[in-house]
Formats: sequence, C-alpha cells, structure tokens
Amino acid sequence: MSLTWAVFEILGTVAFAFSGAAVGLTRGMDVFGIALLSVVTAVGGGILRDVLAGIFPPFALRGPDGIIFALMTAAAVCIGFRHFHIPRRGRKLVLFAYRVSDTAGLAAFTVTGAMAAIDSYPGYRYVLPVLLGLITAVGGGILRDVLAQKVPVVLYEDVYA
Repeated sequence: MSLTWAVFEILGTVAFAFSGAAVGLTRGMDVFGIALLSVVTAVGGGILRDVLAGIFPPFALRGPDGIIFALMTAAAVCIGFRHFHIPRRGRKLVLFAYRVSDTAGLAAFTVTGAMAAIDSYPGYRYVLPVLLGLITAVGGGILRDVLAQKVPVVLYEDVYA
C-alpha cells in the first residue's frame, strides 16, 4: 500500500466516521448506535467495493485499523458533544462540520476506490475505476442513512456523487 493510499484511507475513514457519529447523535442513538453508524459509514463503502471487485477478504477486514480509527472518532465525537453545550447558532457550525467531513470522505474514498480498481484490474481503465470509486464513496453513507432510517443523501442532494 502506498503512502498516498494510506493517507486518503485514513482521511476518508475519520471523515466518514465523524459524519456517521454526527447522524447517530442527531437521531438520538445511544453510544452503541453511534459507534455502529460510525464504523459502517467509515468502512462500509470499501467493503462493498471489495466484494463487487472480487477482493476477498475485503481490505477493511484484514486489519483493525479502519475500525479502530472509526471507534476513536465516534468516542471523540460523543465526548465532545456530550460535554459541550452547543447553542442554536453553534448548530450551524456542526452542520457545516458534518458537510465538510462528508465531502472530504467522498473525495478520499473516490480516490481509493479508483486506485483499488486500477491496482486489482490494470486492464480496465474507464468504467471499473469510475464505478468502484463511486461505490466506495457513497456506499458507506447509503448504509449509514438506511440504518438511521433516513432517505440516503445521495438520492436527493444536488450533485452529491
């Protein structure tokens, strides 16, 4: 794994873990629910990508790194949100942080998804890297929203993917 891949993987994992934890908090979930949403959002798209590309076992299940980063992020978000009272004006800042983290996760996982396709199947240069990048980027968010009983953001947000 190259350094670039590792940096994007960590950036995407933490960003999506934050967005999963934020959704869990806004939906009034307990610590387990927040942690679950955080982990599913952080590694779910990569697992979907790997399964569809025939990569077994999926990268996220080969080591604990992604899950540990997601759980640490969920814990930090829970502690931060529980101990600090956020005034009404501050909620806009939280929404902004959620959107920034979701955007960073989309960007990072689009790159890692396309790189995984190119590394695994070098003969396929167009459709496979684009679709696996897309699935990696939006898969975890779709799983997060379905588990949180929301319409997935990718289905109604302007040019989300």
